[in-house]
Amino acid sequence: MKDYSLDKDEKSKYILNVQSNLDHTFDVYFADGSVFRGVEGTSENYRKVKYILEKQAKDALLHYKDFEKKSVKSIVKTGVNAIGVVTAARLLCNLPKIKDIIEKEPPLVVFCGAGAITLLGTFPSIVKAVRDSKKCEELEKIDFRNHHRRELDSISNYPNSLSGIRPSIKHMIKTDQDPFSMINIDQYKKEDLEIIVDNIQKEECFQFTYKKKNVRNRT
Repeated sequence: MKDYSLDKDEKSKYILNVQSNLDHTFDVYFADGSVFRGVEGTSENYRKVKYILEKQAKDALLHYKDFEKKSVKSIVKTGVNAIGVVTAARLLCNLPKIKDIIEKEPPLVVFCGAGAITLLGTFPSIVKAVRDSKKCEELEKIDFRNHHRRELDSISNYPNSLSGIRPSIKHMIKTDQDPFSMINIDQYKKEDLEIIVDNIQKEECFQFTYKKKNVRNRT
């Protein structure tokens, strides 16, 4: 999960990720960089984490428009910064001493130097724009999941609901008791959810019947 915390105090308690260990424990990663390792993998501990992650997701969706505006502003700022840096670079190149260096150096060196100046000037804005864009993408995925949660939770009723899904995601969905909870949000993409929902809707539309697999009786 991305970091949607609004202040320093919230960041210290904001859960970003949970990683399971082979010894039936899990590690909890917080937005402030701290990690709680070796948390006992009990249903109660998992319930606590799932509840917190769902609440964080709910709160983040309430501020979705704000994150969307920030993303647009970051992109605009990146463009403005790039223009500003290029303009500054041109002015710099007109300075007497700089002009002498440019005339002496090969064109490739001058080109690379100008490119480096532009990149360094816009890099912080680029990083922020990408980060804000990723947040918006995740919020869209969470919102889609919420709107189709009833369908997603009923995949066992539809034999072809996972058709076209990547093997790793298919395995996770089949083996996890609550595959679409926020604790697994980083495991799948919005496109995976869209495929599943589309498959379910097609199943509903055509109402196909399927031949039951033969199950041998054990004696």
